[in-house]
Amino acid sequence: MGKSDTVEQFESKWEDLKEKYQIGDDTWLGNMYKLRHFWIKVYLKDTFFAGMTTCGRCESMHSFFVNSKTMLNDFVLQYDKAVALRRGAEEDQNFRTLNSKPTLHSDHPIEAMAAKCYTRNMYDVFRKQWKASLDCGHQKMMKGSDFVTYKVGFLGGNKENWKIVE
Repeated sequence: MGKSDTVEQFESKWEDLKEKYQIGDDTWLGNMYKLRHFWIKVYLKDTFFAGMTTCGRCESMHSFFVNSKTMLNDFVLQYDKAVALRRGAEEDQNFRTLNSKPTLHSDHPIEAMAAKCYTRNMYDVFRKQWKASLDCGHQKMMKGSDFVTYKVGFLGGNKENWKIVE
């Protein structure tokens, strides 16, 4: 379908696909379309994610396996190698988790709970996100009967660039 720069482009391309492949609203793809506001990039461009980015692992795994010139037997060998590497990495992580304790960087109970519950690798991921979240701030703008509107952004940044979320 290609990348769309605007919602209008996406919707136009979707209609073309829907017609070409006779995609019904009650199909899996039709249901994914109904959830497009949660996963289609063009719908998320104004959403504040507190500095989080997509995972590059998916792209690297895709490029490792998918190549138009890869023969089936080469694919199987690459797959077996990838599985063996992944299992070895998991064994290393399990050993590291069971035989060492992470260094906490604050006295906050959330960090202590994460260190207790997560593997060391997941704790390291959590810690980076936790640290980044400490650089974020919010300001309550308005409170309604069933919603609250905040202005959120990075504390060191210009508040003019903060996003409004409900």
